[in-house]
Amino acid sequence: ILDALLKKLNYERNRYQGYVITDSYYVYELVGEINECGYKGNLEKEQELLEELKHLIDLEIPVNRQYVEYMEMIRKGDYGEISNIQEIVESERLLKLTLKDYDNKIYRALSRMEFLIILNIAICFKREEMYQESDNIYRQIIEYYGDMTSKNQVDSMGLFYVNYVGMLEESNRLVEAEKVGWKGIRFLIGCGLGNKLGTLLGNIACIYEKGNTKEAERMGKACLKNSYILLMLYENPNDAKVISDYYVNKYKKDIL
Repeated sequence: ILDALLKKLNYERNRYQGYVITDSYYVYELVGEINECGYKGNLEKEQELLEELKHLIDLEIPVNRQYVEYMEMIRKGDYGEISNIQEIVESERLLKLTLKDYDNKIYRALSRMEFLIILNIAICFKREEMYQESDNIYRQIIEYYGDMTSKNQVDSMGLFYVNYVGMLEESNRLVEAEKVGWKGIRFLIGCGLGNKLGTLLGNIACIYEKGNTKEAERMGKACLKNSYILLMLYENPNDAKVISDYYVNKYKKDIL
């Protein structure tokens, strides 16, 4: 049924692979729920659904095994059971299940899962303050995807902007961070990715927090307030609370 529907809608099946390969639309919905739980920080529900998924897909298929093992690895990272360096090594192993000749160089268009894994490697490098290694990955993505409007990577590009801006800000490349940040805002609005706007605005606020002018303070406050509103709107109360608590601690008043 799914194949027939995709054909009717004029989609190529290999372009609609998503994160797993299956003929069950229920499984695609389940994967969406798992990803949503990850976004909202609902780790217990995420693990419960992941266990269900493992019984519904063929784990002999590399793409399926890649997704499941990646989600399990991220969970271990969230609970501090593995280090950032271990996560980089494991991410590279998982990446090579499908991107077999990967050697720190993007040489073809990435699947959504491959894109996510490469972004995670960049994030782990940033956590270790290995900014040059992190930046090298982001620049490869820019070089390969050009203006970053690939129809198959819209959601992944949203994550790209959120994390690239965070890395640039942490490494104090503030002018570049601000430029990339607002480009990312325009991209997210244009693609309707409101669920990532709140996080990106939070990162942009950190850029202005490092400024020492009244205008920088005004922009920082505005970004924090709008970040909080959007995070609450898209049901991410954990991150919204972080933003709110920070605002109250810094400015000695409620965020709204």
